[in-house]
Amino acid sequence: MVVELDASIVAVSAAAHALDALYGQLITDAIRAAGPKGKGREAHIRECLKRRFKTGRRDVAWVQEFDWLFKLRDAAVHAEVKLLPPVAHPSGIGNSGQVSADYSAEAAMRAVDLLIDVLETCIANPKPGDKDAKAWANDYRSSVETLAMQRDVSRDARPIVTA
Repeated sequence: MVVELDASIVAVSAAAHALDALYGQLITDAIRAAGPKGKGREAHIRECLKRRFKTGRRDVAWVQEFDWLFKLRDAAVHAEVKLLPPVAHPSGIGNSGQVSADYSAEAAMRAVDLLIDVLETCIANPKPGDKDAKAWANDYRSSVETLAMQRDVSRDARPIVTA
C-alpha cells in the first residue's frame, strides 16, 4: 500500500503540475486579464484552454475532474496529519485510511487520463484564428501521441488488479 500511495501522489501531482505548465505555455496577457476572478488555478487553466482551443463539451466534463485533481494535488503539497475513519479502498480489496483511498492506483490512472485527454483535445482542436495555438498543437502532436500510446501499452502490459 505504501508503494501505491507514493506512486499515486507522484502521478497526481505530476499531472496537475503538467497542466499548470501547459497553462504557462499558453497564457496570454489578454487571457490573464480577463481570466476568472476569485477562482482557483484549475479554473484559470480551463479558461485559458477554452480561449485557445475548441474544447466544446469536454470543458464541462473537465470542471469536476480538474477540481478533483487540484484538491488532491493541494492536499499532497500542503499535507495535514489527522486521523480519519477507514474507508473502502477503490480496488475493493478492503478498507484503508482515507489517504490510501485518495491516492490509489485508480486515482493515478484517473489523473493521467485527464492530462492526456486535455492534451489530445488541444492538439486536435486549436481555434482557427489562433496561429500560436495551431503552432503549439503541431509542435506537440507527436509527443502527445507518444505519451498516449505509452500509457495504453503500459496498461495492457500491467493491468490493475481488483477484487
